[in-house]
Amino acid sequence: MKIASLLALLGLLQLDALAVEFDRRQPIDIQADTSETDLARGITHLKGNVRIEQGDLKINAAQGDIYNDGRVVSKVILRGRPASWELRSADEGTVTASAEIIEYRLAEEIIELTGNAFVSHPQGEARGDHIRYDLRNEQFQGRGSEPGNGIRIRLNPPEPKAAAGDDTEQPDSG
Repeated sequence: MKIASLLALLGLLQLDALAVEFDRRQPIDIQADTSETDLARGITHLKGNVRIEQGDLKINAAQGDIYNDGRVVSKVILRGRPASWELRSADEGTVTASAEIIEYRLAEEIIELTGNAFVSHPQGEARGDHIRYDLRNEQFQGRGSEPGNGIRIRLNPPEPKAAAGDDTEQPDSG
């Protein structure tokens, strides 16, 4: 049962690769109540009402840290109660995630959610203490905080398809 659930969830949490690639080419817009940047260390600390948007990707948090390697963002760590992440895709629908800590390592294409982690996709959802998603390899791992309180997964049934002939017009009776 465990293997079948994890295999099903791998399909569940696949993000639209083109949407993710498209978003990375968009400018990153950042808002916060305050920010402090250490150029020598390549770290920007954000505090209060943090909002980050890049194309169809939207992130909200209470605070965050952005790490840069030169001019390239290498890692983003967000904290909140919860911090939230949303990606809209015309093909896949909207994928949302929330946790007390969201860490996104851009070069590795890894998103880690820690503390009351939750991921929702049109095909289902997952909850646990820790969820790790490898965007590049489309691999998902999750765990609970202790034995007996593990990862919880819900798979939604597929949307019903219209029956043949359902789209035919009815003649006017008047």
